[in-house]
Amino acid sequence: MRIIIVEDNPGDVHLIKYALKNYGYNGEVVFLEDGSELVSLLEGEEHLIQLIIMDINMPIMGGIETLKVVSTRPNLSEAMQGVPVIMFSSSSLSTDILESYSLGANAYVKKPLSLDEYVSSISKILKFWVD
Repeated sequence: MRIIIVEDNPGDVHLIKYALKNYGYNGEVVFLEDGSELVSLLEGEEHLIQLIIMDINMPIMGGIETLKVVSTRPNLSEAMQGVPVIMFSSSSLSTDILESYSLGANAYVKKPLSLDEYVSSISKILKFWVD
């Protein structure tokens, strides 16, 4: 089983890696730069995904657009069956939050500004969805 992180910002990728290490997570983690890479991964061979943490604002294909694509393609919807999707974004717009939930996201977490809160947020996500 593996965790998929869909995040284009190198700074956030670094913080997420730090938070995963700080938490003590030893499983496989795959980092993707946008939703199109996630779609390609889901269309590929067998994949055992435990959790997807995805940003909303990314070039090429953002998180909400990715959820729309997944919901319209039965093979992708089937591949995502039972896989929790956590939107992890700097956006606090109610439209982004509501649309994420309406498209099947299991949770929406606003990215904190401080390092301690960022690490705490990732730890809480892992504790709830992985442990």
